[in-house]
Amino acid sequence: MIIQVITNFSELGGAESALIRNINSSKGTPFKVISLMAKNPEMIEKIEHPNCEVIALGAHNVFSLLGASLKLAIIIKRETPIKVFSWMYHANVISALARILSRRDIPLIWGVRHSLDDYQGEKRSTKIAIQLGRFLKNIPDKVVYCSQKAQKQHENFGYNSYQKSVYIPNGYFFSELKLRDFKAKSLILGAAGRFHEAKDYLTLLKTFKRLKSQNLNVELHICGRGIHGQNTILMGMLNSLELNCDDVILLGELDSMAAFYSTVDIFILSSKTEGFPNVLAEAASHGCAVFSTDVGDAPYIINNDDHIAPVKDDEKLADCITKFILLSPDIKKEKVLKTTMHVRKNFSIKTIAKCFLEV
Repeated sequence: MIIQVITNFSELGGAESALIRNINSSKGTPFKVISLMAKNPEMIEKIEHPNCEVIALGAHNVFSLLGASLKLAIIIKRETPIKVFSWMYHANVISALARILSRRDIPLIWGVRHSLDDYQGEKRSTKIAIQLGRFLKNIPDKVVYCSQKAQKQHENFGYNSYQKSVYIPNGYFFSELKLRDFKAKSLILGAAGRFHEAKDYLTLLKTFKRLKSQNLNVELHICGRGIHGQNTILMGMLNSLELNCDDVILLGELDSMAAFYSTVDIFILSSKTEGFPNVLAEAASHGCAVFSTDVGDAPYIINNDDHIAPVKDDEKLADCITKFILLSPDIKKEKVLKTTMHVRKNFSIKTIAKCFLEV
């Protein structure tokens, strides 16, 4: 049995999605998922594994998180798993403390799914968790990174030695590919992600305004947690940029991202910091043209420097997209297919899940 430790299992994010995909693709191995904070029945329903239990330890602040390390230690001591795998900074710290308290020499593998592109802009609790990780770096046996760029950043930062690093990108289930012909007069631009400062939606909206100012026939669809008309900060951005709400469609959190990607011609990631951005790989696998700021492994996913712009540079990002839009439909299709097949070849969930089990 393998124990998977995650900070919170109440909402679906990049780490939670990757955890679920890996478990569902490893049906021969029993799992126990330990959420340090909470669990959500809707999240548990996404796990199709026939032998996987989800436990929540109920932590809700710093002190209860420390208490969760003792609870986790008791579980480790009782279950004696094959190994313990933790996801993200806070879970890494708690799992290291739990291993010490359990007095069990169980292999511990940390997971890092974040880059240090904007360390100074991180929340205080995240900075503390990163620094505690540096202090406890001798405890884990391996540290798995989903981003090559993040791996080098963390090694240079002293989070762990390079000998312990293992690079395993995210893996995905791929549905049947339906290529776009890019012949429509109007193009749909898409973006997806929770409303958070790291996603830099202001740069996205500025980019869109530049495209509209060139009289390009485009509209923008955005989905994600907090992306709705009741978000006063987001609506303030739209109003300050004098963007028409008929051109920017706010969809909120969606049940089917596959349906969203199928309606989008061009997908844009405007983040200030990322590890391995799931949405880029997912959008590309569905045949979307993808563009991104230079964060995490975005350049590796896209595999086309012409579709990458510096962080916070809405002018350059808009310029990249404009050049693509002005290409003939056949050339557009050729460039998009190159990225799509690159993603489908290198990020299959069957291959990636096997790599996780072999660590």
